Parts: sequence; structure tokens; C-alpha cells
Amino acid sequence: MRFGLTSCLLALLLTVTPPQETAYAQADAGASQPDPIEALRSVPTAKPERPYHPPTQKQRFRRYAGWMFSPYSWASVTFVSGLHQAERNPPDWEEGWAGFGQRYASNLGTNMGNATARYVLAEVLKEDTLYYPCRCRRPWPRLQHAVLTSFLARRGADGHQVLGLPQIVAPYAGPFLSVYAWYPSRYNAEDAMRMGLHGLMSEVGTNVAIEFLPSILNRWGRRWEKRLHLHIPSGAGAPR
Repeated sequence: MRFGLTSCLLALLLTVTPPQETAYAQADAGASQPDPIEALRSVPTAKPERPYHPPTQKQRFRRYAGWMFSPYSWASVTFVSGLHQAERNPPDWEEGWAGFGQRYASNLGTNMGNATARYVLAEVLKEDTLYYPCRCRRPWPRLQHAVLTSFLARRGADGHQVLGLPQIVAPYAGPFLSVYAWYPSRYNAEDAMRMGLHGLMSEVGTNVAIEFLPSILNRWGRRWEKRLHLHIPSGAGAPR
């Protein structure tokens, strides 16, 4: 009985306390194991980011057409033409409805020049210039996202962001076209650059409005939201 109790105690001690060489082996094995904090970071979150899907050729062309012929485009051209009419810009053109017609046609041509330059450059460079609202919720990160992505584009199957040449060049294409095609001869490249800068800032303001005014788009309904090409394509989203 005493021998049996002693044997049980020895077996228990051997089980709880491994031999010296076994402990060293376990320590060496543990040194090659990954950090538990890094292992926790690699665990998928409860709400993973949706994968990026590049827009199709049809989606890109619809966006191009939307920038020229959508109600948003017409409303924007009408608003800018009204401002130019009130300021008599350019002063060489007439007043009244005749002058407003001149300014409206000019701004419409400028807008088409911008849209065409953006579309052609994006197709040549294989870049995605669609705006993707931020999936974050705090105002400051959303504002940063709206401003910064006004100068960025997405490229490749993963949608990584690059400096968007179409985003930067396109706002200047229309002004240069208008200055050298139908504006009074006294206008030059300096005026076109000034007008292009205003157009670039307008693009930033448009993205900020898309980011922070989804309720207005919802009032118009999903149908108008798709027509304006301001919706998030299926399966796409900007990172937090």
C-alpha cells in the first residue's frame, strides 16, 4: 500500500513538473511561436471591409455621361451661369437673356471639356476616378477623406490609391478650351489657370457635399441617386 501511494505521488510530480531538458525544449519552441498580440490583430473583425470591385466600362461611361447630361450637371451649370450673369463675367458679353444664353453655353462647354478630359485620361491610365464615401463615422476623418480623395484615384484590382492625374488636370481642360475657343481674345492662359483652380475647388466642395449630405440624396430617391452617379458601387467602400 505504501509502495503504491509512493508510485502515484512520483507519477503526479513527473506529470506536473517536466524534466529539465523537456522544459528547455518547450522554451525553445515557444521562442519561435508568434506574438499573441500579433495573433489577435490577425483575427478577422466582426465587420470586415467589403472588397473593392473596379467599375466596369459601362459604369465608367455612365459616370462620364452623367457629368455632362445629368440633372446635377445642368443645375450646376445654371447656378454658375447665374453668378456670371450677375457679375457680368465676361463683361464683353451682353446682358439679359441673350447674355445669359452665352454664359450658359460657355459653362456647359467648359463642363463637357472637363468631363471628357477626366474620362479620357482615366481610360488611358486605367484609373478609377469614382468617388467612394468614407465608411468612417466621425466628422473629421470624413472631411479629410473627402478633401484628399479629390486629388486621388484608384488603380489595379485592389483599388490602391495613387495621385490622380485625371482629377488634377481635368478642371483645367475646360477653361483652356473656353479661353482659346470662344472667350474674348484678351483672355489668356493666366485666366484659364485661375478658372481651373476655381473648378478644382468646386470638385472638392462637391465631394464634401456627397460625403455629408446623404439625406438630401435619399429624399431624391435611389433612382435619382444612381442617375447622378453619386452612389457607392456594389461591394465597394473606402477604408475607415
